[in-house]
Amino acid sequence: MHPGLTLPEITVNHDLPEGIFLITLVHELAHAVVWHRHGHNVAAHGKEWKDSYRECLSPFLRKDIFPIDLLPILNEHIRKAPAATRQDSELYIYFFGGKSGLRLRELFPGTVFQLEGSGKAYRMVKARRSRYECLDLSNNRLYLIPGELRVHPV
Repeated sequence: MHPGLTLPEITVNHDLPEGIFLITLVHELAHAVVWHRHGHNVAAHGKEWKDSYRECLSPFLRKDIFPIDLLPILNEHIRKAPAATRQDSELYIYFFGGKSGLRLRELFPGTVFQLEGSGKAYRMVKARRSRYECLDLSNNRLYLIPGELRVHPV
């Protein structure tokens, strides 16, 4: 342990889908591993974290843990090791894509919507290639959400 540093605290939203919960927990555990090895001397999502994330998540990439159709998406996900799950469009669509409703790309800027299975409301702000800048109305933060996600206008 590094002198003068407090122990890291890991928190994960309890309302995440089961698979995303595990991926998010492993993401945060990878931060703890990096902190233990390097303290605050490396970038939050730099090479050390990417290597740690791959190392921590790889043992879970099994068909008895994740659905078989998700495994190729997860293999690509750990190859890229994005800083946030929502930055991986394929993974995000797999978990939050929904089966009904309009696609986000079909909405006009200013439209308020919900993702399928989510109680959160967002306002679509503007297009950015294949993702859309959307305002989370519960916390006033902007998120980039893939245009292929199915949404329900409210």
